[in-house]
Amino acid sequence: FTDIVGSTEIADRLGDRRWAAVVADHEELLAAHAAEFGGRVVKTQGDGGMFAFPDVDGAVGFAGSVQRSLASDARNDPKLAIRVGINRGEAVRHGDDYLGRTVIIAARLMDAAHAGDVLVADSVKRAVAGDPFQITGQRQLELKGLEGEHSAWSLRWQPFDSSDSLP
Repeated sequence: FTDIVGSTEIADRLGDRRWAAVVADHEELLAAHAAEFGGRVVKTQGDGGMFAFPDVDGAVGFAGSVQRSLASDARNDPKLAIRVGINRGEAVRHGDDYLGRTVIIAARLMDAAHAGDVLVADSVKRAVAGDPFQITGQRQLELKGLEGEHSAWSLRWQPFDSSDSLP
């Protein structure tokens, strides 16, 4: 799942027509990045979206690629920041949509993320084999509607080299 952070304030500042154009451009960017990593747009929800990928590397690659693109693109005007939540597992297909606990956890991780964050579930961390992905910073979260605490990890998507120390 993805979501534009601060979208209400941006929309209010830009006005409806300009905001609609910004959202359309953003959706196009996300769809292109998803396709690049073998994924697809399941649905959009105003300023966010749900995406499905055949494998976890595609989902994580998509998230990092989109975050890098938004951070570095001088054409990103207004400057948009997104938050991303990723989970791995089976989901129940319902028409063109997906339902189930796997989906709920991904959505709740996105809700818990901050601007520029990519939060991933334990299932994602276990499945990703390191390079080029760095997953660090475990947090225990209470996720709305789900009992207990859930581990979440941060995907480090910023460019770095091997001499950098990880948080």
